[in-house]
Order: sequence, then C-alpha cells, then structure tokens
Amino acid sequence: MRIIGKHAYGPATSTLLDSEATWNLAFLSHDFNKTIDHPDPNFTTHVRRTVQTKLDGSGLGIGEDPATLVASLLVLPAPRFVYLIKKHKVLQSLPLSQVYGQEWLETIEKRSWLCEVESDLNVSHYPDIQNLEQAQELIERIRRA
Repeated sequence: MRIIGKHAYGPATSTLLDSEATWNLAFLSHDFNKTIDHPDPNFTTHVRRTVQTKLDGSGLGIGEDPATLVASLLVLPAPRFVYLIKKHKVLQSLPLSQVYGQEWLETIEKRSWLCEVESDLNVSHYPDIQNLEQAQELIERIRRA
C-alpha cells in the first residue's frame, strides 16, 4: 500500500476488487508484495470480468445467479479452483486467460499454494511451543490437515 498525500492507495482500496471472489483472483494472478501495481493498467478490469464470466461460456453474467459464474469457484480452496478452471471449457473465454495466456495459468498455479485452507487445525493451542514434542505434534497435525 502507498500513501499519496493523506490517502492510502493499493489493491485493497480498488473498487474493482471489492468482493471476496475478485480479491481472491487478483491475489492468485499477481504478486502485490513484489509490485503494488500490475504492469497492465487494465488488470483489475480483467479480473472483474473474469469473475463475472458465465461458466457456460456465454459471456458476462452481470446480475446473474452467482452460482452460474466463475465467482462461484473462487470460494473453493485456491488449488482446487486452479485445478478445475484449467480443465473447464470456459477457460479460453476468460479475460485473464485471453490477455495473459499460459503465463497467467502458471502464475495462478504457483500462487495457489500460498493460500491457506481453512481447517479444524487450531494452532492457537500452541501459542508458545515449549519443547520438541509439542513442535513435532503440531507439525504432524499440519501434515495431516
């Protein structure tokens, strides 16, 4: 995030990345920690339109049932979303795929593994690991999750 004058500027303030689905896809599609701005000034528009694309490939579904849109897949764990979208018939009609091609697919694949998957694993049980046995137990719980 940048501060320009007295205003914060960054992806979190974008009106085009104002939903969970758009933010999730933007995160997968670009490393904001590396560079706050995507080199393509139309990036957030492509993200928004990709999320709004109908799963049947018939175009944008503005005002449509959210379950019929790519957005519905973006509530899944990120690796699952990537797996499904790479095999889906709609892939070639997605704005991000059309503009960035294979490079985009490789980026979302790589970045999908950075996302945490909610589970019943509660690491707060171990705020201060005191010994090797506690650390090994936590590592084993994470491995199983």
